[in-house]
Amino acid sequence: MKRSAAFWLVLAASADASAQDLSRRVSLDCDRAPIDVVVDGFRAATGVDIRIDASVRERLRADDVRVTFRGRDLTLRTALCAVLAAKRLAAVRRGDVLTVVPRSSLLVTEIYDVRDLVHGVRDFVPLGDFGFPRAQDAPPPVFTLDDTVRGDAAEPLVDVVRTLTGGRSWEGGDSAMHLVNGLLIVTQTRPVHREIRDLLRRLRH
Repeated sequence: MKRSAAFWLVLAASADASAQDLSRRVSLDCDRAPIDVVVDGFRAATGVDIRIDASVRERLRADDVRVTFRGRDLTLRTALCAVLAAKRLAAVRRGDVLTVVPRSSLLVTEIYDVRDLVHGVRDFVPLGDFGFPRAQDAPPPVFTLDDTVRGDAAEPLVDVVRTLTGGRSWEGGDSAMHLVNGLLIVTQTRPVHREIRDLLRRLRH
């Protein structure tokens, strides 16, 4: 058990876990802990070599960035992602080192031609889960295309993509999606772009 300021991390016993194993189970309790204290605590308690990028350290000097988070029996990967995502940060692997960077630095913009989907689908009800998790017993979302209404809020394809890809990554303002003349313009991380491409492929078949 490690304690630093308002940060507690308990690492579950595992005889065969390696220092870089992000699947190890942890319990975490942060109460307004400075983000650099949290990162240092992760490194000290788990042996994972995690460092803060210089661009993030500049932000830490300018702002008092603190984290409040509680979780029990999480994988190290889940706990770390949850803590960082709350402050619009992410961790990327650079060699053997995990580096904390601004989430915005991982975003790329791609354009998808979806004219066939926009003009060819009405009253779309997703059947099955398309391979993406959905709350148990939750009714399938229904999206209705109304040609007389314009704008992203009324566009069903945008709602479908937001619902079935990316999880909570659409929240917070970094990610973006707009539909313009049958072109879906998306700013997201590469893993979410892969989810979007897979979803569009499934919708077409």
